Amino acid sequence: MGIGGTPSAGQTLSLTKSVTGAVVSNVIVSSSTIASDVTNSVRGYFSSFSTQAAAFTLSNIVHFYATQSTIGAASAVTNQYGFIAESTLTGATANFGYLSNIAAAANRYNFYANGTAINYFAGVVQTNAATAIPAGGTAGAGVTVSSTANFGVFFGSGAPTLSAAKGSLYLRSDGSTTTDRMYVNTNGSTTWTNVVTSA
Repeated sequence: MGIGGTPSAGQTLSLTKSVTGAVVSNVIVSSSTIASDVTNSVRGYFSSFSTQAAAFTLSNIVHFYATQSTIGAASAVTNQYGFIAESTLTGATANFGYLSNIAAAANRYNFYANGTAINYFAGVVQTNAATAIPAGGTAGAGVTVSSTANFGVFFGSGAPTLSAAKGSLYLRSDGSTTTDRMYVNTNGSTTWTNVVTSA
């Protein structure tokens, strides 16, 4: 079906009507009132695909795709956003601008930024925020900084016992002297050497 034009092959719904009428204009608006009998979830947009029961390989399923089209020679765009969660999105008990619940396994990522541009976070960045401080550290709790397995910064109470890549750092939550606050891995396994810090 086409709105404003004829859809091309492979398009189920095509919107090509000119955007006009107000200095702030919207192409699709979903602003329904939620009735009191809806007590579990409301999904403004729901995407769920299945594949046909046939022998074939599909390279990609993309549930949302944003790309740039033509910007006219005489026009200019100041800012361009792929997705915005507005500052007013705070009325619930807990509010999430983006939520991903993908469980850990090979080739799974809750957030994957493949571009080489800077990643900017104005607020506090927490990692493993729901993880209690583990005794001796845990390889899965910390910040890894390369494709090398377990190379990064880890944390725990007591002296480190976890296995990590050589050069990794361990921050000790209960360190109380200049010799037990931080450690560096020196053998790519479970050997850690304390880093002497100032008072």
